[in-house]
Amino acid sequence: MSARWYKRCGADFIHGTMMLTLEEKGAYSLCLDLIYDRGAPIPDDARWLSGVCGVSIRKWNSIRDRLLDLGKIYAENGLLSNARADFELVSTELSSRERAESGAKGGRKRAENAGQPLKNNNIAQAEPKREEKIREEVEVVEATPLPVVSALPALQVWNDACAATGWAQVKKFTPTRQAALRARIRDDGMDGWTAAIARAVASPLLTAQPPPTWFDFDFIVKSGNFAKLIEGKYDRQFSRNGSDDRPELGRTNAAAISVFGQPQRQNTEPDFEALRRVGPDRGAEAVAIGQR
Repeated sequence: MSARWYKRCGADFIHGTMMLTLEEKGAYSLCLDLIYDRGAPIPDDARWLSGVCGVSIRKWNSIRDRLLDLGKIYAENGLLSNARADFELVSTELSSRERAESGAKGGRKRAENAGQPLKNNNIAQAEPKREEKIREEVEVVEATPLPVVSALPALQVWNDACAATGWAQVKKFTPTRQAALRARIRDDGMDGWTAAIARAVASPLLTAQPPPTWFDFDFIVKSGNFAKLIEGKYDRQFSRNGSDDRPELGRTNAAAISVFGQPQRQNTEPDFEALRRVGPDRGAEAVAIGQR
């Protein structure tokens, strides 16, 4: 769905492009305009894009690499796109479909009402409708719709933290990820999300180099994992070769025990009652085996 006109927040663009040169900002802005005008990702064609931007192919390739490194655009299957543009285009299409469906339902309802004959022209003698009777008998509490929460500022907080720590940045903000992030914001607020990310950035475990591969966006937006983070589960300091209280454990094992708990140990003590039932001849041999 082509978006000839699209919402553009000047403050967001200025804040998000502070690290870019004037030339890079111009090329990035043109890429966004092309994506919205097309209503989809654009071809990753250096000759075409360099012509649109008015620069040489070599210069465009340099700008393209810079925008990719900063996560402003992403490349996939020979196409270029932007995570926020993907989200806005999907939202616009869904809103358009909802308006079309609502209009169609309203038209059908009006046609049905127009085709029904009046059963009783005397309003004073007409019986109340069934819905009105129900409302007279019980208290009807209208449901309060959940507010629409914008997940983009929270996503920017995560990607900024990734740039500083080496965690994997979000390049594809899918509807599933959007819903999970909105749930965290509804539960803890934007302040709670920001505080949790700050706590993760301050964690020696999560910011070790290289950072743990299991700690990513999909991990943190899960309710249980997010609760562990804000409760300080990942705050503990670990040495490079072992834990503080069990130096014989490797760093990875110590971190796993801190997060997931101690594994259950198998009982290696011999069952002397059972050995007595075996008999004196085989009992000594079984005890020796059990104590190995």
